[in-house]
Amino acid sequence: MAKTLSNCVTDRLTSLPDTLLVEILSLLPFKSAAATSVLSRRWCHLWTQLPHLFLDGPWPRSTNSDYFLEFHQFITTVDHILHQITSHHIQTFHLHIPFPPTLEKDEFDVFSAYFESWIRLICVRNVVKIKVSCDFPVFISPHVPLPSFIFETESLVELELGGNLRCKLPETGIVNLPNLKKVVLIDLPINRSVFKTLFTSSPLLETLSLELDSDSANFELLNISSQNLKSLIIRGKSRHFMFMIDAPTLEHIEIRGFLGIYKFVKLPARLLSADLDISNFSYSRTDYLTHIPELVQGISSVESLNLLNGLAVFNALNTSDLIDLGSVFRNLVHLRLDMTTNEADLGDRNPIPVCLLSKLKKIMLLNIKGNTNDVKLLVYILSKAINLDRLYVSSVYDGNGGDGSEGFQLWREYELPMTMLMVPWSSKIEFDGDCIRLLSNDMSQNGFIVKVN
Repeated sequence: MAKTLSNCVTDRLTSLPDTLLVEILSLLPFKSAAATSVLSRRWCHLWTQLPHLFLDGPWPRSTNSDYFLEFHQFITTVDHILHQITSHHIQTFHLHIPFPPTLEKDEFDVFSAYFESWIRLICVRNVVKIKVSCDFPVFISPHVPLPSFIFETESLVELELGGNLRCKLPETGIVNLPNLKKVVLIDLPINRSVFKTLFTSSPLLETLSLELDSDSANFELLNISSQNLKSLIIRGKSRHFMFMIDAPTLEHIEIRGFLGIYKFVKLPARLLSADLDISNFSYSRTDYLTHIPELVQGISSVESLNLLNGLAVFNALNTSDLIDLGSVFRNLVHLRLDMTTNEADLGDRNPIPVCLLSKLKKIMLLNIKGNTNDVKLLVYILSKAINLDRLYVSSVYDGNGGDGSEGFQLWREYELPMTMLMVPWSSKIEFDGDCIRLLSNDMSQNGFIVKVN
């Protein structure tokens, strides 16, 4: 009976067309899919038609003295795989190359030749998504040259490059990427001409993500010009960069790391959201103060603002004479503040302008400590946010103050939701703490649900 059932399953698989079998194989990890080649003569070459290729090299292990041999085996394996591939339409090519413990010049040249041939083999197969990361550090080897014909691959929709790759333009100086919609560049050596040409020569570019790792003492000018760009993400060490942004249809911007200089050729009129996480605040640097007003002016039309440094941005703007807070954030309806970073005592200051609070429909205060300063801020916000529809507050206990007991933590958390009772009943409120969770009840009832964790 079991043998008959096994034969039935085998017959069903055999009856399926190759295209469907390849689709089934594409759902497996690449290594497992390739292993099916031993099943029968028919299955021997099915894996070579796979549209998704994920090739990750071995990570170095300090206890493994044979890692260098593993690295060479990885190169040989990748070369063998890519020369076997027969698919005319590669959907995804993901290649991660970890760094070897040592690399002589002749070995580096051999690898570079392999690498160029791999990219060429992929680009001629109408590849849609390319993700290549190379962890070769500069102190071990020079930059790994990225073949320029990658910038002439018309089928390319997504391109992600990371690590010690050296980009250069084709000899013609022309980039032909008519379908490219997403570009992610992580820790690449800065080449302004390549970047500028790449951005301007991709008419459908919608998402651009840059992660910078440059501590140059001189300012670098980086032009970001794209008439169709919707999302711009800049992370890392950017304090020595001046970004000239020409993206009139921008809808989302995210800036994380040390603050550079941001200049907008045209203010984006459709900006929906902005995330700011500025490292300068954590390092008590003051050189950023002159940069913040221009950035804020550029994103002043935003509807949703997420500040991961709590009130630090507002505190900086309040000390600046370069901007009128009443004239910015005219469309803002959603404010999200992460209060993880300890704030200085507010005293009599009200860091968030009344004109701003009065327009907000949704406020989220995350990771507040529940101390006197937090309660004071909450009281101020609730007294001025007259159009508020929803308030969400989460609390974490920092172990400071009191006797450090669970009872003291519970008392702190009790004060916060009691303060939130000031919100009009037409507003939906939620408090999420370590000990207490409070939700506004159904609007047909006058009351709250309180849950002790």
